[in-house]
Amino acid sequence: MNEKHLTYFKVENFKRFESFELNNIGQFNLILGDNNVGKTSVLEALLFDEEKIENYITNLTKILEYKNVPISYGNAETEENDLLFFTYHNNSHPITTTFSYPRQSIQQLSITADTQIALAEKYPTEYATYFRNKEEIEVGYRMYAYVKTNDKERFIRWQLPLMRPRDKKVIPLVFFAQTQDNNLAQFYSDYLQDNEENKKNFIDALRLFIPDIKDIEPKIKPRQSLLYVRRNGSFMPLSFYGDGVNRLVSMLLHIPACRGKRLMIDEIDAGVHFKKFKDFWRTVLLAAQQNEVQLFATTHNLECLQAFKEVLEETELIGLQQAARCFELIEMPDKQVEAYDYTFSQFSGMLANGNNIRGGAL
Repeated sequence: MNEKHLTYFKVENFKRFESFELNNIGQFNLILGDNNVGKTSVLEALLFDEEKIENYITNLTKILEYKNVPISYGNAETEENDLLFFTYHNNSHPITTTFSYPRQSIQQLSITADTQIALAEKYPTEYATYFRNKEEIEVGYRMYAYVKTNDKERFIRWQLPLMRPRDKKVIPLVFFAQTQDNNLAQFYSDYLQDNEENKKNFIDALRLFIPDIKDIEPKIKPRQSLLYVRRNGSFMPLSFYGDGVNRLVSMLLHIPACRGKRLMIDEIDAGVHFKKFKDFWRTVLLAAQQNEVQLFATTHNLECLQAFKEVLEETELIGLQQAARCFELIEMPDKQVEAYDYTFSQFSGMLANGNNIRGGAL
């Protein structure tokens, strides 16, 4: 596995999880479970960025923006929305992420979100030390995050940064039912357009849904950037095609944008006809392998899971079996959620025997 791929992950005080962990993580991870068991929450918890902690704040606030939830920006009326990621919306305890990579010791990241004045009261010594001789010493109701890692601590404004058209900020999450994304044209221009082999592979992959595609062209504009598909001489915006096409494009462009790191995909089967699951999985897995991307994808579709298994049994991809995992999320009697991990041989055998591994409640 790549040195930036997770082997262990635990999160505490995040959404419905008081404590939740994934053991024995592989490169290609399917997260299975019933509705509202927390599959999407697992993907959101995995958005932490240990290299640039500001990205963690950006990623979480971007989720609120995507879900049309107002962000406070110092407005006390919407201040509680910034606490939606805390279990029971209670920020008396931090969100704590514990993780490890191959050949690395366990690391930890904790984050407490509150108003600047509240954080000054909770952490007076740390606050005074960090903000000494800084303009931000004005104490008010702006939301901040107090962040601690293994070797440092700091305060970060809880807000979305102003994004410029040429910024390459990637939110490593393909949302459920995401049919349009203004970043896709920029991703295509940045990561594929100038590489003839990658461009050819990308267009060949789109033939899964658009058999007569000839070319694809980005049009980058300050307010809105779009991808256009050429078929028989005429160009049509990608957004005019079905959800399956747009979802596949989003995945295939996020994968090179997340090269060497991880990418989360919510409801990976959405918009894909079951007869195309195998071709779909083959395309996504090969792209992830070529770009050394660690995938975490949710589903509760049995045919999608079966296709995942069958593709990994093909000669071309059989070597990826050892990197494949399934995690079954089970809601326990006390409403806590536990993840049961299965290697390829384990979940393959369970599927062959007709065992249910798609979650539920005990």
